[in-house]
Amino acid sequence: MIDDCAKTGFTEGTYVRFDDLDTIAKDVRAFKDSLRLIVDERGGIGRLADLTEIPQPSLSRLFGSASMPRRATLLKIARALDLSEVQIATPWASH
Repeated sequence: MIDDCAKTGFTEGTYVRFDDLDTIAKDVRAFKDSLRLIVDERGGIGRLADLTEIPQPSLSRLFGSASMPRRATLLKIARALDLSEVQIATPWASH
């Protein structure tokens, strides 16, 4: 059973140093805060929920948490706010 769980081959991914986590968290927070300003200017969370069909509580959690949303969620938000994918893309958006 242990052999079944053993890694075979090399899996490439992004390596994040432990020392960089605070900086990344601040960058993610700054990104979400700037996005929230745009959302508020364009009608707020309720309006964004209507446009994206993402439930309002989910959007509130998204903006209140320290985690980065999935890329697909960011793209839905970008389309709803008429932003380019470049404006909303970040290096921390997960696939």
